[in-house]
Amino acid sequence: MTSRAVACGLFIALAVASPVRAGWLPFYTFAVSPEGHDSGGAVAVAANGRAIVATGHVSIRGPTDNHWSTSEPIAENACVPKVAVDAAGDAVVVFGQSAWWSTIKARVRDGVTGTWGPAAKLLQPAYEASPHSIGRDSAGGVFIVCKAFP
Repeated sequence: MTSRAVACGLFIALAVASPVRAGWLPFYTFAVSPEGHDSGGAVAVAANGRAIVATGHVSIRGPTDNHWSTSEPIAENACVPKVAVDAAGDAVVVFGQSAWWSTIKARVRDGVTGTWGPAAKLLQPAYEASPHSIGRDSAGGVFIVCKAFP
Protein backbone atom coordinates (compact mmCIF):
# COMPACT_ATOMS: atom_id res chain seq x y z
CA MET A 1 0.00 0.00 0.00
CA THR A 2 1.34 3.40 -0.96
CA SER A 3 0.51 6.54 0.96
CA ARG A 4 1.27 10.17 0.18
CA ALA A 5 1.30 13.07 2.57
CA VAL A 6 -0.78 16.09 1.68
CA ALA A 7 0.95 19.41 2.30
CA CYS A 8 -1.09 21.99 4.15
CA GLY A 9 -0.75 25.75 4.32
CA LEU A 10 1.40 26.91 7.20
CA PHE A 11 1.94 30.24 8.90
CA ILE A 12 5.30 30.60 10.59
CA ALA A 13 5.69 33.06 13.45
CA LEU A 14 9.11 33.57 14.95
CA ALA A 15 10.37 35.34 18.01
CA VAL A 16 13.89 36.46 17.23
CA ALA A 17 16.53 37.40 19.75
CA SER A 18 18.31 40.56 18.74
CA PRO A 19 22.12 40.37 18.86
CA VAL A 20 22.41 44.12 19.55
CA ARG A 21 19.64 44.50 22.14
CA ALA A 22 18.43 42.49 25.08
CA GLY A 23 14.99 40.96 24.71
CA TRP A 24 12.87 39.62 21.91
CA LEU A 25 11.57 41.17 18.73
CA PRO A 26 7.84 40.99 18.04
CA PHE A 27 6.36 37.95 16.33
CA TYR A 28 6.25 38.19 12.56
CA THR A 29 3.92 36.16 10.36
CA PHE A 30 5.46 35.06 7.09
CA ALA A 31 3.56 34.62 3.84
CA VAL A 32 2.05 31.33 2.76
CA SER A 33 1.92 30.34 -0.89
CA PRO A 34 -1.53 30.70 -2.40
CA GLU A 35 -1.31 27.10 -3.64
CA GLY A 36 -1.17 25.95 0.01
CA HIS A 37 1.88 23.74 -0.61
CA ASP A 38 3.96 25.02 2.29
CA SER A 39 4.94 22.02 4.33
CA GLY A 40 7.40 22.95 6.96
CA GLY A 41 9.68 25.87 7.35
CA ALA A 42 13.35 26.47 7.95
CA VAL A 43 15.60 29.14 9.35
CA ALA A 44 19.36 29.59 9.11
CA VAL A 45 21.58 32.15 10.80
CA ALA A 46 25.13 33.12 9.78
CA ALA A 47 27.82 33.76 12.38
CA ASN A 48 27.29 37.54 12.10
CA GLY A 49 23.55 37.27 12.76
CA ARG A 50 22.26 37.50 9.17
CA ALA A 51 19.22 35.23 8.96
CA ILE A 52 17.00 33.67 6.33
CA VAL A 53 13.63 32.02 6.81
CA ALA A 54 11.75 29.91 4.28
CA THR A 55 8.22 28.56 4.15
CA GLY A 56 6.90 28.59 0.57
CA HIS A 57 8.42 32.09 0.54
CA VAL A 58 11.83 33.38 1.62
CA SER A 59 12.79 36.44 3.65
CA ILE A 60 16.18 37.77 4.81
CA ARG A 61 17.12 39.81 7.90
CA GLY A 62 20.43 41.64 8.19
CA PRO A 63 22.63 41.31 11.29
CA THR A 64 21.49 44.62 12.81
CA ASP A 65 18.03 44.88 11.22
CA ASN A 66 14.92 44.73 13.33
CA HIS A 67 12.73 43.77 10.36
CA TRP A 68 12.57 41.07 7.70
CA SER A 69 12.74 41.76 3.97
CA THR A 70 9.57 41.52 1.95
CA SER A 71 9.01 37.81 1.43
CA GLU A 72 8.97 36.39 -2.06
CA PRO A 73 7.84 33.02 -3.39
CA ILE A 74 10.47 30.30 -3.76
CA ALA A 75 8.74 28.60 -6.70
CA GLU A 76 5.32 27.28 -7.64
CA ASN A 77 4.36 24.30 -5.44
CA ALA A 78 7.58 24.59 -3.37
CA CYS A 79 7.52 22.47 -0.22
CA VAL A 80 9.80 21.28 2.59
CA PRO A 81 12.35 24.10 2.17
CA LYS A 82 15.79 24.04 3.78
CA VAL A 83 18.07 27.09 3.81
CA ALA A 84 21.66 28.16 4.38
CA VAL A 85 23.11 31.69 4.50
CA ASP A 86 26.54 33.21 5.03
CA ALA A 87 27.64 36.53 6.55
CA ALA A 88 27.65 38.25 3.13
CA GLY A 89 24.00 37.34 2.50
CA ASP A 90 24.73 34.66 -0.10
CA ALA A 91 22.01 32.09 0.45
CA VAL A 92 20.76 28.78 -0.88
CA VAL A 93 17.26 27.38 -0.55
CA VAL A 94 16.67 23.74 -1.49
CA PHE A 95 13.09 22.53 -1.78
CA GLY A 96 10.81 19.85 -3.09
CA GLN A 97 8.50 20.74 -5.94
CA SER A 98 5.33 18.70 -6.13
CA ALA A 99 3.93 17.33 -9.32
CA TRP A 100 3.18 13.65 -9.86
CA TRP A 101 6.37 13.11 -7.88
CA SER A 102 8.71 15.41 -6.03
CA THR A 103 11.64 17.03 -7.72
CA ILE A 104 14.46 18.49 -5.62
CA LYS A 105 15.44 21.96 -6.76
CA ALA A 106 17.62 24.76 -5.42
CA ARG A 107 17.87 28.52 -5.84
CA VAL A 108 20.88 30.69 -4.99
CA ARG A 109 20.75 34.29 -3.72
CA ASP A 110 23.55 36.72 -4.52
CA GLY A 111 24.32 38.65 -1.33
CA VAL A 112 25.59 41.71 -3.22
CA THR A 113 22.63 42.21 -5.57
CA GLY A 114 20.00 40.56 -3.35
CA THR A 115 18.58 38.70 -6.33
CA TRP A 116 17.61 35.04 -6.50
CA GLY A 117 18.74 32.94 -9.44
CA PRO A 118 16.47 30.50 -11.27
CA ALA A 119 15.52 27.15 -9.81
CA ALA A 120 17.94 24.36 -10.75
CA LYS A 121 16.84 20.72 -10.74
CA LEU A 122 19.11 18.61 -8.52
CA LEU A 123 17.24 15.29 -8.24
CA GLN A 124 14.16 13.69 -9.74
CA PRO A 125 13.64 10.12 -8.56
CA ALA A 126 11.01 7.78 -9.96
CA TYR A 127 8.69 8.18 -6.98
CA GLU A 128 9.26 10.80 -4.30
CA ALA A 129 11.98 12.91 -2.70
CA SER A 130 12.36 15.63 -0.12
CA PRO A 131 15.28 17.70 1.15
CA HIS A 132 16.45 16.73 4.63
CA SER A 133 19.22 19.18 5.55
CA ILE A 134 21.63 21.71 4.08
CA GLY A 135 24.92 23.23 5.21
CA ARG A 136 27.61 25.61 3.95
CA ASP A 137 31.33 25.59 4.56
CA SER A 138 33.60 28.63 4.90
CA ALA A 139 34.72 28.31 1.27
CA GLY A 140 31.13 28.71 -0.02
CA GLY A 141 30.49 25.02 -0.65
CA VAL A 142 26.94 23.80 -0.14
CA PHE A 143 26.08 20.31 1.08
CA ILE A 144 22.57 18.91 0.73
CA VAL A 145 21.11 15.69 2.10
CA CYS A 146 17.89 14.43 0.49
CA LYS A 147 15.54 11.53 1.12
CA ALA A 148 14.60 9.76 -2.09
CA PHE A 149 12.32 6.84 -2.81
CA PRO A 150 13.02 5.36 -6.26
